[in-house]
Amino acid sequence: MHYAKTGIVITGLFSTLLLTGCFGDEPDPKETLDAFIEKWENNEFEDMYAMLTNDSKEAQSEGQFEERTGSLYDSMHSTELTIEAMYPDEDSEDSQQETEDSQYSVSLSITLSTEIGTIEFEEPITLALEESEEEESWAVTWDESLVYPAIEAEDTIEFQRSTPTRGQIFDRNGNGLAINGEVLDIGAVPGRIEDRDEFISEFSELTGVSEQTVESRLDQEWVTDESFVPIHTFPSSRLDWAEEDLRQIPGASYELNKGREYPYSETAAHLTGYIQDITAEQLGELKDEGYGTHDKLGQTGLERVFEDRLRGTSGGKISLKDNEGETKETILEEEPEHGEDITLTIDMDLQQEIFDEVGEDAGTASAIHPTTGEILALVNRPSYDPNQASFGFTSKQREEIDSDEDKPRLNRFAQIYSPGSTFKLLTAAIGLEEGTLDPNETLDVQGDSWQPEGSDWGGYEVTRVSDYGEPVDLRKALVYSDNIYFANQALNMGEDAFVNGAEAFGFGEDLPLPGLFNTSSLTGADGIRNDIQLADSGYGQGEIQMTPLHLGLTFTTIVNEGNMIQPILELDEEQGIWKESVMSAEHAELLQQDLVDVIEDSRGSGHAAAMDGARIAGKTGTAELKASQEEEGQEHGWFVAVDADEDPELLLVMMIDDVSDKGGSGYVVDKVATILDSNLR
Repeated sequence: MHYAKTGIVITGLFSTLLLTGCFGDEPDPKETLDAFIEKWENNEFEDMYAMLTNDSKEAQSEGQFEERTGSLYDSMHSTELTIEAMYPDEDSEDSQQETEDSQYSVSLSITLSTEIGTIEFEEPITLALEESEEEESWAVTWDESLVYPAIEAEDTIEFQRSTPTRGQIFDRNGNGLAINGEVLDIGAVPGRIEDRDEFISEFSELTGVSEQTVESRLDQEWVTDESFVPIHTFPSSRLDWAEEDLRQIPGASYELNKGREYPYSETAAHLTGYIQDITAEQLGELKDEGYGTHDKLGQTGLERVFEDRLRGTSGGKISLKDNEGETKETILEEEPEHGEDITLTIDMDLQQEIFDEVGEDAGTASAIHPTTGEILALVNRPSYDPNQASFGFTSKQREEIDSDEDKPRLNRFAQIYSPGSTFKLLTAAIGLEEGTLDPNETLDVQGDSWQPEGSDWGGYEVTRVSDYGEPVDLRKALVYSDNIYFANQALNMGEDAFVNGAEAFGFGEDLPLPGLFNTSSLTGADGIRNDIQLADSGYGQGEIQMTPLHLGLTFTTIVNEGNMIQPILELDEEQGIWKESVMSAEHAELLQQDLVDVIEDSRGSGHAAAMDGARIAGKTGTAELKASQEEEGQEHGWFVAVDADEDPELLLVMMIDDVSDKGGSGYVVDKVATILDSNLR
């Protein structure tokens, strides 16, 4: 136990003084009592014992005092103890009284905080003036009523916890993402095992649980031949497997019990996260917040982010028991406060559709309603089963996950990446707002590589896919996705305008959302070091890093008259604007049409997403991941598409890892086109 002194003072209470308050040259009992209280509040039982009267010490040894007093506080699950001596005023009549028995008494106001509430009471304490060979000193007369007034010598205290029901997480249509359902406990009935070694081997082989774990579970002290011994937990969806396969092993059995369930499994794993038994380290950090050794704790995803709202508040009962175990008194009783249910803006039908479309690729996608800011999907692949993570992976499952190079447990939608050419929308918007970009002015560059005339770039050049054989203006530069045009525009506006313009789009700020997402950044720690980095940044390379969701939010500007919408993840959140007027309505309309041309122009990089009956604006991007220009690197493919009709309903961002041998960003366009076709046509 650890008690912290808070310094809370409760006034207005008075005690009876049995001995003089003016002690002259004699030792002052107040000093002794104050010192004793300080040690008491800090759980220093050994030092407290040293300050007790001889009679109190004769009643119990130091070890007995420490064990008994400590166990009483432990039994109440105490978290903080505050004690205040109610000394009378020095000028009162009580302070001038004397008695012959050399005793001093004062009333204590005692406040004991526990995991389920606060116990408050007043109790008198008495000090006696005792003589030693050298001097007289005050000592404390101890009585267990100072722990709680009704306690007698052989009484015990019992703590019974009432666990709150954890809140559940639902999508916008009431589909459960994290619910209180059933789990499958698999194990054994030892008396039915025919051959122990054979059972351990077969059970481990079928379930993936290590033989050491199976054996340790069977060797627990409480196990009898007839008891069901839980060995591992699986999702309730494995019930058929348990009935058909597990029961083929003599002695194996299972039970369905209440537990946390994630019905959409891998489809929403990184969004929901999972709960798990609290660890000893976590308990040490959170014990003062009412957590116990058998509690569950949100470990990742929204289970972690919304932990305080989902978990509720534990209740319980603290009872005083006599030596026969009968209840003498209920000291404190509190009903649990159940956790809060949370309804998200997520549409699980859309989430599932996108998840299936990403397929076996490693990648991520974010879907947003472009005018309300409601987040409709946050997809991550590859994934894992949060049901199994909640129970703990078997050794075989853990080995498979850890050896997967695509890192199934990595939450890609929360990470930051180089956005590639999708960033060109921002460069265009900043240049238009600064007045350094004239949308009708053309740039005529011969060949597929370029560096500024008279530059000191050495052998470094900005490259583009091909020489388009004609001068390019803003519209053509977006349609063709011309790196050289946007590198030139970044240099024209200069570092300060570029950085300030990007910051207006939220760079360097946390998204106004629960803490799931990393923060997008424009530069590394050293800022934009030179013109090469500035030029590369103009077309989304350099050191620019963005979350897919933030990238999608920047595209909401073209359907909201230049305002960037505020993202919301809970259905009852207020809708609004996150960044107001990052560009003018006129410029937003111009860029919207240019990005529509990226889709509708047959030469556009996103033309594969064009469809009859829907007006789509979009931008492709390929982010090259390599240490130098000469190296062959990995390419991440991007596509951002936004419904640009009169009442837009969907904005979708998708990023697929390593598309260099799959057709580049066009591979991503095809995937997004399938989703747009089924939702917007």
